[in-house]
Amino acid sequence: MTMYRRGMNVTVAGIIGVGKSTLVDNLPGKKFYEPVEANLYLTDYYKSPSEYAFKMQVNLLEMRKEIFEHAVCETKAGNDVICDRSLFEDYIFARLQLNDGYMDERDFNTYNRMHTNATSHLPFPDIILWLNCDNVVDIAMSRMCKRGRSCEA
Repeated sequence: MTMYRRGMNVTVAGIIGVGKSTLVDNLPGKKFYEPVEANLYLTDYYKSPSEYAFKMQVNLLEMRKEIFEHAVCETKAGNDVICDRSLFEDYIFARLQLNDGYMDERDFNTYNRMHTNATSHLPFPDIILWLNCDNVVDIAMSRMCKRGRSCEA
């Protein structure tokens, strides 16, 4: 009898600059990273959050869905995967956009329907590691400055 081994899906979550990518780099498994460089709206969002929050969230949702679907295929093939973020936590950021006044209720409701449709057929990660640290805001800001992404300046 042949034993089938499904791979494990581990997702690393936490605020920007907390060390997600560094942890992912140091864990075994096929790695999937947040598509920061491919995010067409991130720089514009940082300049004008109210104008670009909805567009950025929709774009991120689509990119993360595609990445997560690849990760799911890898686990079905028996490979362990480590994801830097997942589309399941996207809802949290969209809710923050609404709470901070960068996204209105209509756009949030539209985004929420899209998120529900995108995630309804996908398995939840096996493990979610939530990273946090003391003085998280100061440390995150320091790390963002250190890595020097122009869009985060």
